[in-house]
Amino acid sequence: MIPFFRKLSWLRRREGKEDDLEQELQFHLDEETCDRQTEGLASEEARAAARRDLGNITLIREDTRAMWTWTVWEQFLQDLRYGTRAMLHNKAFTALAALSLALGIGATPRSTASWTRFCCARCLFRIRNIW
Repeated sequence: MIPFFRKLSWLRRREGKEDDLEQELQFHLDEETCDRQTEGLASEEARAAARRDLGNITLIREDTRAMWTWTVWEQFLQDLRYGTRAMLHNKAFTALAALSLALGIGATPRSTASWTRFCCARCLFRIRNIW
């Protein structure tokens, strides 16, 4: 339950967390560069070695953001916005799809009810004939 509330609070302070993440990554990069320079590497070589050891910074940022937020929920909302824009753009297709869904949803229970009524009537008729 605590991770849920933690993610909820991070959602509120997202921009501050982004700045903190940037500062943290820069700190680690600077520390690694300093360590390389004390080992005797030149400034540019030390910086390149530090970036190589730290790894792909963009990937680290994305992985950290994925831990902070509900990635699945955000992707669902993004897909929902995309679908809404697509439906608003192509109104004829939207109307046809809605009509097809309405007919399908409406016809399924009706046909099922009719079939059930027919089968029950036959069974009851047979039972009455037996008695």
